[in-house]
Amino acid sequence: MCLATLKHGWPYCRPVIMVDGSALKARFGGMLLAACDHDANGSIFLLAFANLLYPDAAFGICVKHLAANLKTRWFVERREEALKITSKLVPKAEKLIRTNFSLGLTPRPADQFEYAVTNNVAQIWIVDMSGKTCTCRQFQVDQIPYPHAMAVCNHHRIDVYIYCSNYYTKDYLYACYAHVVHPIGSAEGWDVPEEVRSQIVNPPNTKRGPGRPRVHRILSQ
Repeated sequence: MCLATLKHGWPYCRPVIMVDGSALKARFGGMLLAACDHDANGSIFLLAFANLLYPDAAFGICVKHLAANLKTRWFVERREEALKITSKLVPKAEKLIRTNFSLGLTPRPADQFEYAVTNNVAQIWIVDMSGKTCTCRQFQVDQIPYPHAMAVCNHHRIDVYIYCSNYYTKDYLYACYAHVVHPIGSAEGWDVPEEVRSQIVNPPNTKRGPGRPRVHRILSQ
């Protein structure tokens, strides 16, 4: 299940999806799967969730708590935090830029865009500023200047922000949480179709396995 608010915020998250599961310890058990991403500031952004054991079961209680968290902690608070940012990048990205600032590296140009960056023990990295790549691979993977690219920017007084991905900007952070999770009124005012009202929901058929029930979850290796 994916709320429309999450769907609209997904294009402004980093394009890497993580899936995790949590064992449900209630009476009927099951496994709750969640697909998550990272927003511009590295916080977890929920995309969708599903019940692995009973995919056709109703999620009324689960949706109620998720919607409450989305409306308050996840969307309202993070939207307000994004509005308070005065820098071009989000705080974690700005901190990373300052951490990557290095004076111990020497860039030597091969042409207008390609540089050989060396340190004091004669290690060499090839930086291509036009392609935003480096032989250390961190520049192209994280799409933010690491010390080797920062050495080139510092030497030539180049604006470092033009080499940062939009996924680190405050505008993308705000866009993640710009849409609203609208509140729902009390059940008395709901317009529920008759075919839904007439349905009788029974608990799932369960069979207890042999042996003593497991108490602790089996951790992934």
